[in-house]
Amino acid sequence: MPERNSEDDSDRNGGGRRAFDREPLRYRSRREGGLQIIEPDEPYLDTVRRGGPLPTMDFWYGPWDRRFRFPSLDIKVVNNTNRTVLFHEAILRVRRSNLDQTPVPIIKPEGYSRTLPLVNAGWGPMRDATLRFVAKPVFRERQPENAGPDAPREFVVRAGDVSSDRWGIEIGSCFEAFGVDVSTLEALEKARIQTDAWAYFDDKSAFGTPFDEPGPECAWLPGALERLGSPARRMARAEYDAAVARANPAGGLIRLALTGTLEYSYCDVASEGRARKHEFSTSVAVGEPGPGAPLPPSYCYRVGLEVDGSDYERSVPISHALPAGGADRFLIEVGALKSSIHDVQVDLVFDDGHRVCSAPIRLEIFVSTLDARFVKGA
Repeated sequence: MPERNSEDDSDRNGGGRRAFDREPLRYRSRREGGLQIIEPDEPYLDTVRRGGPLPTMDFWYGPWDRRFRFPSLDIKVVNNTNRTVLFHEAILRVRRSNLDQTPVPIIKPEGYSRTLPLVNAGWGPMRDATLRFVAKPVFRERQPENAGPDAPREFVVRAGDVSSDRWGIEIGSCFEAFGVDVSTLEALEKARIQTDAWAYFDDKSAFGTPFDEPGPECAWLPGALERLGSPARRMARAEYDAAVARANPAGGLIRLALTGTLEYSYCDVASEGRARKHEFSTSVAVGEPGPGAPLPPSYCYRVGLEVDGSDYERSVPISHALPAGGADRFLIEVGALKSSIHDVQVDLVFDDGHRVCSAPIRLEIFVSTLDARFVKGA
């Protein structure tokens, strides 16, 4: 997962505030009276609990992707008798289990399409969320005189309840205050397919002109064009880019740099109506994002290789079905008992016996001598 460099963080997020280091999720133990409390030992969650400033967190699938883990109960016993004792069962007697509805606000370093990148990673909503911030416009070129407002402005956005299924807060009105024609941009962004030569719209769009046959550049997406309806419409890419530019003030507003506060109330297990207030900084781009995250893997398989060997195979039973025009992604985790270097290729075998072979792969596996005792044999 790519991380932003420190220069980019400082430039866009105000004062050089950086996200916490992406270490594995850990747990800590403490005593409170006669109660042993085991809780996440996560600096970001500690910051949220105390209402501190929210550093930005950049991620694709989840903020703790590949770092998440459940807590383990470390149980130690001593036999002080003169005979061997055997254990055959451990029973957890649970007096109560409750959903933790504490919200976990996360703000990413940059939002796109005029959407403030606020998400809630908790299991309860942020109620009556209100964002108060100063927006500083950032232009592609030096702002000409009388081309539109360029001084920072203050805004208040009342976002209402923010649950985990709500990704981002739309702030188009803030961009309109700086002269951006948001409604035109929204209509242009409905172009379902964009190539170097054309932008394609569905049959309900006011942009473009109807066409009968797509250009050769769309031979790789025959089904996608069919889903645009009939007659679909297209606009030359140069014309499309010019229309986007006309919807933006002279000088080309790139993004708004935001600095402000997030306020909300919430309910936790212990009480009703708690309130929190966090400072935050982020930026929101006027346009759409570039290429996004890869397709998330649907399953992870595991296989072990020999430390020394040649001309052998390892079979990995898999089961995947791809519909016409569909896509899938899965992982094969490859292990070995010691550090070793492997020259491999991967064959995918279809039901009819047909094979698709990967390019040659040089796979260098590292297992330290200190960790080797914890590695399970394949």
